[in-house]
Amino acid sequence: MGKSETSRAYAKSLRPALLAKLKKTGKVSDQVNQDTIDVFFTNQDTLQDETKLAFQKYDADKSDNIDPEELFNLMEDLGMLDGLSEEEKKELCDETFNESDLNNDQVINLSEFAVMYKKLISQREVLESKGYKVPNIFGGPLEEAEELRVRAMKPMLERSIFAGRPKEAAGDYFDGASLRDKMFKSDWARIDKKPSFVQFKLKKGLALMDKESGKPKNTPLATFFKKALREDYDMLCHCYAYFCCASADSNFATMNLEEFKLMAHAAGIREAGPGDKGGGKSKGPGFIMDLDQLFQEINVKELNTSKKKKLEMELNVDDAFLRFEFMECIMQLALQFPKTDDVKIALTGYMMYIRNTLERECAVAALDRNVYRKDRLYEREVMGVFATYQAELRRIYCMAVGGDLHTMTQPEWLWLARDRLGFLDTHLILAAEAAAPKGGGAPTHKTSFLDERGLRLVFVWSQMLSADEIKGMEAYTTMSFLEFLEALMRCADAKDLPTRQQLKDFGFKSTLEVIEKNEFNASQRKPKPFVLPRVEEGPVFSTQKKHSAQERLEMMLDFIFLMMDPLCGSLLLGTLDRKSLKVAMEAECKELHGSVLWA
Repeated sequence: MGKSETSRAYAKSLRPALLAKLKKTGKVSDQVNQDTIDVFFTNQDTLQDETKLAFQKYDADKSDNIDPEELFNLMEDLGMLDGLSEEEKKELCDETFNESDLNNDQVINLSEFAVMYKKLISQREVLESKGYKVPNIFGGPLEEAEELRVRAMKPMLERSIFAGRPKEAAGDYFDGASLRDKMFKSDWARIDKKPSFVQFKLKKGLALMDKESGKPKNTPLATFFKKALREDYDMLCHCYAYFCCASADSNFATMNLEEFKLMAHAAGIREAGPGDKGGGKSKGPGFIMDLDQLFQEINVKELNTSKKKKLEMELNVDDAFLRFEFMECIMQLALQFPKTDDVKIALTGYMMYIRNTLERECAVAALDRNVYRKDRLYEREVMGVFATYQAELRRIYCMAVGGDLHTMTQPEWLWLARDRLGFLDTHLILAAEAAAPKGGGAPTHKTSFLDERGLRLVFVWSQMLSADEIKGMEAYTTMSFLEFLEALMRCADAKDLPTRQQLKDFGFKSTLEVIEKNEFNASQRKPKPFVLPRVEEGPVFSTQKKHSAQERLEMMLDFIFLMMDPLCGSLLLGTLDRKSLKVAMEAECKELHGSVLWA
């Protein structure tokens, strides 16, 4: 039995239990009709072929050609003639028409129109982009050429498969600075009122008891802490997201005790042992601290039954940190780890130490998630590939979530990516385990392949941020269709896959054949070499790749489609049979859900 058959059988066996669990927790309801599913995707603005629609619109006389008058109407509607005199308008239209009429038959046919229309759209994008303010969320200022490229993205994105993304997020295609300000404001408001933080402030001089009111009053030192925390807030959010995915029991959106300890150990804190007395400098590396006690102290629930606190109380479980609790923890750790009596220097120094720790643990995790969108995801060619195969990708998404209207949950993502589609680089994982020294070491994510922790990170990094982690908890624990597309692109850049040229040069019939042989070789008692030399693409989630994002995405979709239907042919080799793929998907959907979930 091949990889796809084995994966399909195993995944199907898991699906009933997953559905039962999700229905019990209220994540899944009964199925709804096809109209609801169509609306679900339509609301995310996946688009039809814009060029063909434009041709049909401006071919007023239905001659299957565009004449000079019809071209004038098109350019006027695109705003290309704004501010020009009548003579200048005619001159520009005539010049555009003559350049586009390649066969000199005095009309523009569809193929000529496609070339011309793409050029006109690019020119309009340059004009429109001048009013787009580039968000300062890429970890530093951009060079002029890079800023111009980002400016040009917005009008392009507005006509792409990602057109609906601002509706899901805070009105933009990136997580903007104003959104981060709101996130920090929300987190600080919660931190500042916590009883554990109030006691911490009084102890460290961030607050003093007011004699008249009998309540604690913040000192200028508290203002300094707030400002310092905001300056490093984005980095701390990256750190939180990275370590929230560290354990097998992770729920991706909160940090459990195991994950907190992994973070603390990486950041120079050694857990107190039986012979240690309190905190302080240890004989070994790092500082001693009772991590269990700190975790419990920060996690203590408030005895507050107000309506305003009700939702927070429900979501804030005792065995995990929410983001704002993690921020409080960082401030407490900073002052437990000083090399100076100056608490300001201690705080800023520890922030720098955490940044260095994150870059050492996983350099990609220290990057803003917007950098990947800028450098790899929001490319015209990538969005074109997604648009071409959006029907197949919708079907896969529907099969994972079922016929009801809900965004993809974490268990559904892991079921689909890990169990059904086999995204894990099993052959490389087996090879790494065989080469690892006995006893291992501190868990890090410096791997150069896609493992299960990588799948959890992809889920988190593909999400758009929400201003309030309590009210927006669903956004952090589920994945929309557009976020799903981003997750596929991130996995495409991480997974070990053969290139189109390798398949041709070595005579393989498909990507799946290569993956299956590599996994077989790696699983032997005496592992055999891989059947193809591995494509070296740099760090697993890096944006610096040898191959273009379009090439990597096509390699990934080739693998995904073959996993869905091993007989559908190869996208990379030009033999993909989309009808066969659709039939296979329909058969599997009927088996999983009792009916086909698409028209």
